[in-house]
Amino acid sequence: MSIKVLEQFLPDSTLPYIDELLDKQGILIKITNPRKTRHGSFRAGHKNVRPVIHISGDLNPYAFLITLIHEIAHLKTWQMHGRKAAPHGIEWKNVFSNLMYPVLQNGVFPDELRLHLIKHMQNPKASSSSDTVLSRLLKEYDDNPNQLPTIEEIPMESVFEWRNGRLFQKKEKLRKRYKCIELKTKKIYLFNPLAEVKPVRT
Repeated sequence: MSIKVLEQFLPDSTLPYIDELLDKQGILIKITNPRKTRHGSFRAGHKNVRPVIHISGDLNPYAFLITLIHEIAHLKTWQMHGRKAAPHGIEWKNVFSNLMYPVLQNGVFPDELRLHLIKHMQNPKASSSSDTVLSRLLKEYDDNPNQLPTIEEIPMESVFEWRNGRLFQKKEKLRKRYKCIELKTKKIYLFNPLAEVKPVRT
């Protein structure tokens, strides 16, 4: 595919490297509408069907770069191991870390973000959102005027609407997640502190 499609989403200095990674791969990259559940996905090709990477188009350049390399790592792992490798197993972790190494050495990322990424890549998680420190650092570079506040940003005891329309009340933090009570059922749920929510006036 042409690197031209990705120019508006990536840091300029990374374009030659990404072009090199994608050269002659025959992969289709589709930019999608914002997705709340995950930033990217990979689907292996078969017979006459090309492999496909989907990436959310609302990511800032740093998050987009990390997500793209994350999915390219899935492609490379599939090419080397097929179904023998777990989706986010040791094979994928090694490939992802190796692919990220060049962009961690050439000044692409701001210092604080780069230092945490180096630590993160020692044992990368299935999703960058699983690393709350990394998610918080990446969020600082978002440029979305319509962005909703996160759980950790709203006051304690606040009522908020979740993306499915259900209403919850924020309670205390339990280790890494916030305890929240659904108002209708009184059931308790645990929320990621960086989950975006819509505050509701009561």
